[in-house]
Amino acid sequence: MSNRLIEIFEDESLVEKIKRVFERIGRYNYIKLPKEGTNPRGVEFTKEALSSLIKDSESRVIEIHWEKTKIEFNAYKRWIDLWRED
Repeated sequence: MSNRLIEIFEDESLVEKIKRVFERIGRYNYIKLPKEGTNPRGVEFTKEALSSLIKDSESRVIEIHWEKTKIEFNAYKRWIDLWRED
C-alpha cells in the first residue's frame, strides 16, 4: 500500500487488514468492475472482500438494519425527456 493511502486512513492497522484481505483473495475477487456500457460512479467491493473484512477479528462492525423499498423510476426516460427540453 502506498504512503498516500496510509495518510488517507490515518490508521496503519486498517491499511494492513485491507492489504491482507487483498493479497489473500486477489484483485479480481476484491474489486467488482462496472459492466461495459454503464455509467458507474466507481468500482464496488465484492461480497467476498466485504465479508472477509467484517470477519477479521480486529475489525469493528456496526450493524445497520436496511430496508430496501421499490422505487418506480426510469433513468433513461428521464434523461431523454430532459434532453428534449433543451
